[in-house]
Amino acid sequence: MRDTVEEAVRLLAPRAHEKALELTCHIQPEVPGTVVGDPGRLRQVLVNLVGNAIKFTERGEVVVTVEVHEMQGNDAALHFTVADTGIGIPADKQWQVFGAFVQADASTTRRYGGSGLGLTISAQLVELMGGRIWLESEAGRGSRFHFVVRVGVQPSGHAPGMSANLQNLRVLIVDDHPVNRQVLEEMIASWHMRPVAVAGAVEALEALRNSADPFGLVLTDAMMPDHDGFELVREIRSDPLLSDLKVIMLTSAGPEASPRRRGAVDHMLTKPVKHSELLEAIQSVLSPPVVASSAASTSRRPTRRGRTPRRRILVAEDNPINQKVVLSLLKQQGHAVTLARNGREAVAEAAAGVFDLILMDVQMPLMSGLEATAAIRARESAVAGRHVPIMAMTAHAMASDREACLQAGMDGYVSKPIRLEELLAAIDGLGGARPAPARRRSGKRSAATSALVANFGGDPALLVEVIDMVLADSPATEQEIHRALAAGDAPAVAAAAHALKGTVGLFAKAGAYETALELERAARRGEVTDVEPTSARLTEEMKSLRRYLAKLRSELHGKG
Repeated sequence: MRDTVEEAVRLLAPRAHEKALELTCHIQPEVPGTVVGDPGRLRQVLVNLVGNAIKFTERGEVVVTVEVHEMQGNDAALHFTVADTGIGIPADKQWQVFGAFVQADASTTRRYGGSGLGLTISAQLVELMGGRIWLESEAGRGSRFHFVVRVGVQPSGHAPGMSANLQNLRVLIVDDHPVNRQVLEEMIASWHMRPVAVAGAVEALEALRNSADPFGLVLTDAMMPDHDGFELVREIRSDPLLSDLKVIMLTSAGPEASPRRRGAVDHMLTKPVKHSELLEAIQSVLSPPVVASSAASTSRRPTRRGRTPRRRILVAEDNPINQKVVLSLLKQQGHAVTLARNGREAVAEAAAGVFDLILMDVQMPLMSGLEATAAIRARESAVAGRHVPIMAMTAHAMASDREACLQAGMDGYVSKPIRLEELLAAIDGLGGARPAPARRRSGKRSAATSALVANFGGDPALLVEVIDMVLADSPATEQEIHRALAAGDAPAVAAAAHALKGTVGLFAKAGAYETALELERAARRGEVTDVEPTSARLTEEMKSLRRYLAKLRSELHGKG
């Protein structure tokens, strides 16, 4: 439950941070950890509501709260609130808000843009989840959108392991935002540590220096008025009695997180911080590493297939090289894989077969991944069928792109170029133990080569096969880019550059990858008449990449 809500809110964090808004997720301690419900639809509603709250808020905060509305046996009603300090909605317009494209007035639409169908769809989804949605608002004083959904309650299982030396640990929380302090206090207390919360750096230093019962950890916000978190850390490090104190800093994405400034911090986390992420950070900073004998370590390692359910997975991907990589990695883990080469094939295969997971490329010919997902979801609704998890495979890093995937009905996303660990994590979300990636002897390979082999499931033969495909196919894709540039064909440039970027990104996210990305973005803006220097740079970088791949191939053959 926590992961589902926190991940949905975190998705919007970059947009909030761009506007210097405080984005907080407060899940009350009594909310059950494991519930039976529809995580994809819950994420969709949250993304819509939080996205609108950020859009219509210029300063202040957006706070997401989850609490128990009602608990009866194994059933619960959960109450979600998305509160903002934005422009608000006049009382005479509130009844219209959940109608399509309605805004408070025309000037609001011109300034902020429309909220689209998101609120209408959210209201329908909440109703289908056995609940209702409503709002409280006052013009100029912000809005509070509420919704209640009904879920089944499941036992939460074992609590995460906690080192004995961390229990009763005194933790000093430093944050000027009262809701953030409350959230962090509840998290720390839930792990049987002892939190103390203060609102600023001056109070923090006073507490650290005057407390008879010493603190073991400082958890501080980065951006605070008067004295920020980095100034607090400098004071701590310059005090001989405090200099060894462990410090974890919570920060929004921005210049305050530059390497030069964070050098004295033991660990950094992005806000809003996830419950599981914070616990892992505390354990990594404070718990001594456990060194086990190789025999004991081997005996505890899960077998590749023994404890891992065999999944039926549909892969929708149009790039032949990416097809080879994804299918090989999945089959290596023992899964049954079906390939769809475009969005239309994906819709047809999903209707004809039964799958545990669909991995859906976003950009495909004939029908995009977003369109294919919408068609699959429409069919599921029409026949009252099961909800098949759909994970986007996308090279787009922008939060708005990931948000579009969730709003289209996808359940999550996997970054491209595909990495084995992230792929396994997507399958992990279906339940069951994660298979241990295959590990093979690396001989005398360099560290860089060994890391690359690991990304291909520890299979050097697969890596060599992919290298051969890239060496054979990339010249034609490169020529297509130059041909389309000469013809001024922006869509063709964008498609070919996108394909080339996906291929070279398997090996590095620099050089030819960045140049192909630059050409793709220019082409999508319709700018293909003044990119000769970029085109020439791509030619040289591709020559360099092919030399590297040929050398890598020789290394793998000679030392594999």
